[in-house]
Amino acid sequence: MRFYLEQLGLEIRTDQSFAPGLRLVTVAPPGQSRPEIALGCSDQTFYPVEHKSKVQEQHAQMLSSIFITTHCWQDYKQLLERGITFLQSPRQQRYGVEAIFCDPDGNTFTLLEVAPGVQFAPLYFGSAA
Repeated sequence: MRFYLEQLGLEIRTDQSFAPGLRLVTVAPPGQSRPEIALGCSDQTFYPVEHKSKVQEQHAQMLSSIFITTHCWQDYKQLLERGITFLQSPRQQRYGVEAIFCDPDGNTFTLLEVAPGVQFAPLYFGSAA
């Protein structure tokens, strides 16, 4: 959770314990109530290590969330200084400037500065820290 709060700069929106050692936390960018990213925290092992490794490998091949920014290069440099691991530095794409980073569990995220004239439904996108 430290990654999302300290390194990425998100804020806690929900923090609920369901049982000893089983907790759900949601985080969102400062000043935004939505969208939220749900983080499941557990002291319990539900699956064998092999299963966890396979799931992490599959998730590493997919982008799970996109953070919209107005300054991709600036945010990229700031997140690098906070210790974020980037898989791809900012690159110009047809739809904007894009950088890809991952969390300590291998989940990948896109930092996207949208090109003029390109629009996305705000329901699915939030802003970067």
